[in-house]
Amino acid sequence: MTAIVDGRPGLRHLFARLRRWRIGWTWYAIALLPALLMTATALLLSLVSPDFRPAILDSNGKSGTLLGALGPALLVGCFEEIGWTGFAVPQLRSRHSILATGLMVGLVWGGWHFPLFWQPDSFSGALPLVILLTMLFSWLPPFRVLLVWVHDRTQSLPVVMLMHAAVSFVTLTVRPEGLTGTRLLASLLISPATMWFLLAAVGVANRWQLSRDNKRGQATLLSV
Repeated sequence: MTAIVDGRPGLRHLFARLRRWRIGWTWYAIALLPALLMTATALLLSLVSPDFRPAILDSNGKSGTLLGALGPALLVGCFEEIGWTGFAVPQLRSRHSILATGLMVGLVWGGWHFPLFWQPDSFSGALPLVILLTMLFSWLPPFRVLLVWVHDRTQSLPVVMLMHAAVSFVTLTVRPEGLTGTRLLASLLISPATMWFLLAAVGVANRWQLSRDNKRGQATLLSV
């Protein structure tokens, strides 16, 4: 798609962003922050009720579970971001703000995950439908805004891939098992609470300029 839409200049820009990894350790720390906060929130929630205790803590094969999640997390983080951040985000950022771009891509990203998240009973009642919509659209849009913001500041695909992969890894490993109904819904709210909190923090730090465009279609942001 990059070759069709932007030709050779677009491909050169894509490959340049794929090779851009020397951006300073601060951005790598920021990239890992959503995953770390999700983990911390999950562990705090497990103190409220043992039902929310991450299953991996009681697993007899912790190393196998961690290694088994690492491969899919890296694959998802790398290959999805070649499409989302490599192609879709720059196209939208030429015309829209960071916030608008992130929310638009995030909603499509949520719909993209429908085959993965839906269950046979997802449309059988109000609660199953709310659970499905929570998994699809409650945290992916704000997380995508954060990904767009990081890419906007760094022009680095590797750091965005790491950010995506780290959250995918936590999602696969730090989660309780066997929950249903309202308790399942409560556990699913960990990710959106974390992402919206971080997005609000980034908005405050940047004086709420994430929704503003400059003449080139990019938001004017303060340094972190």
